[in-house]
Amino acid sequence: MMNNTKERRSISLNVGSATIIMLFVLLCLTVLSILSLLSANSQKQLADRAATVATNYYAAELKAAEIYQELLNGDFSHVEAEAAENGGQYFSYAVAIDENQTLSVRVRAVPAQTPENTESAALAIEYWKIIDAGDWTPDQSLGVLQGEETIFGGDLPFD
Repeated sequence: MMNNTKERRSISLNVGSATIIMLFVLLCLTVLSILSLLSANSQKQLADRAATVATNYYAAELKAAEIYQELLNGDFSHVEAEAAENGGQYFSYAVAIDENQTLSVRVRAVPAQTPENTESAALAIEYWKIIDAGDWTPDQSLGVLQGEETIFGGDLPFD
């Protein structure tokens, strides 16, 4: 009988340690799955923001190209004209990409020769660039320990 009780105790001890190990493994797998879910969610948000930025840029690019085509067709209603120092003329316009960026275009009218040797005007793009239109203010709120004050506003305890 005595051998029988020793066997029972050792069996129940082994079952308890296996349960603890399984719970630990389950806890580790749960933590890893939560971390991978959070990582996947942040990657999706980043991809969505990148897709939105690209979509907005290419929509503004299309609108700017349409205005340029209207310029080539002789419609100058969407642009601002300014005289150049060499007697030519500049045309400029801007298309909003989002609330912080605009696509700015400047076109120069240059004289060109046609095959019939008559003078006409051609358009040359001076620049086609993104301009930051938003106000950016840097974050100046750095809680740095200066001199005798602590971040809580009192004196240091070891003075």
